[in-house]
Amino acid sequence: MSNRNGSVRIRGESRNPFELPDPSHSVPSRWWRSAAPFPVMAVIATISLALAALSYIVLILTMMCKRNPQKGFIVTISGCLTAGAVLFSVIGVNARQHPIVQSRQSLKYTQSYFYGIFAAGIYILAVILLAVYTATARSISLSRHDRQTVEYTSIILRTITFIAFLAGGAGVYSAVEGWSFMDALYFTDYTVLTIGIGNIVPKTHLGRSLLFPYATAGIITLGLVITSIRSFGKSIRHMKLRFELQEARNTRLEKKNSARPTHHEHNDSITLSSILSTTTFPQTSEVVELQRIRSDFNRRVQWEALIFFVVAWFVLWLLSAAVFRRSERGQNWTYFTALYFTYTSLTTIGYGDFYPTSNFGKVFFVFWSLLAIPVLTNLVTAMGEIGVRTLVYFAGYILRLGKLRRKSGRGLKNCSDTGPPGNFEEAITGPKYNRNNEHLDD
Repeated sequence: MSNRNGSVRIRGESRNPFELPDPSHSVPSRWWRSAAPFPVMAVIATISLALAALSYIVLILTMMCKRNPQKGFIVTISGCLTAGAVLFSVIGVNARQHPIVQSRQSLKYTQSYFYGIFAAGIYILAVILLAVYTATARSISLSRHDRQTVEYTSIILRTITFIAFLAGGAGVYSAVEGWSFMDALYFTDYTVLTIGIGNIVPKTHLGRSLLFPYATAGIITLGLVITSIRSFGKSIRHMKLRFELQEARNTRLEKKNSARPTHHEHNDSITLSSILSTTTFPQTSEVVELQRIRSDFNRRVQWEALIFFVVAWFVLWLLSAAVFRRSERGQNWTYFTALYFTYTSLTTIGYGDFYPTSNFGKVFFVFWSLLAIPVLTNLVTAMGEIGVRTLVYFAGYILRLGKLRRKSGRGLKNCSDTGPPGNFEEAITGPKYNRNNEHLDD
């Protein structure tokens, strides 16, 4: 389906909780008018958003603080959990007031409804991850430096800035182009992520003019987010490597101490000084062992990252195709069509011949693309690191092989110059001893 053929509803999705093809269904004119008037539901949704914002502010301040972070983490967990529960309760009330009659109407809610579900799910996921980290941090004593490494505030700040940039651009384009805010958010998402589907594009001169600075700043902001993710991964790897090296060093010292002969009491100072000297100035064998551990660790981490991102990429590609096939069944998408669309979107090719038109498809595309593009970037980075390592290895192998051949060629040439021409055996093994020749010399 080409983007020139199908007509695009620029004014946004239906304002009803269901987009039912049968007009006989009586549905309220607003999705939040189910069991309470508009101000009550609007206030509840605003409270949920405010709780989530305050929880993230407390989380950032807790990570930047040098004191015990347990109280701050508990406050953050409580706030996010309350925000998610409030949002889920609002969603549940609306779903209960408007039950599904036909199975094919299961994806006919508005984009606002689905955004609420995804937002509540993100709140709960943040609560689970933070609770696991809090429980682990209490059982493992981390230094201040290690805590700053794990509690990487740059990711949170840059991610919030990127999301605010998307939402702000959506508000601007909604006012300039006359789109709904949800369709404008869908447009800013595939624009900043450089997917460029093209089914919703600016038509006014002002909108096209704003695209130059907005897309440029958005791509830079996206690059900052991806850079912070990579920096966080490197910091975690360095911390794990330091732990492994320290553990190997402690194990080696324990073996040395256990292998020492027992000394008398007057020799205790000598034993202590020898231990301190060994700890301060490691031996050559210990340095070689630590270098081997470092090399093995880097190689293992690179291959683990490559395998993880390859699996994540295929999961995002194959499973998301099944989701889009279901959400876009109104366009008669097959699974192969959905695979084609997700592949061109995941690789940021973005032909635009297929695109989601359902409310759930647009919302799912926004969250899916925000997760898929960083996975693709890290996959390309991991493949590049493995490729460079492989090329360096083979280049070194070829150089060593060339040096060995040159050395062997020089050895044969020198041996051939020591004896008469044609006597190659004597040139290699030396002249044979003959007693008759000795008598002739006398």
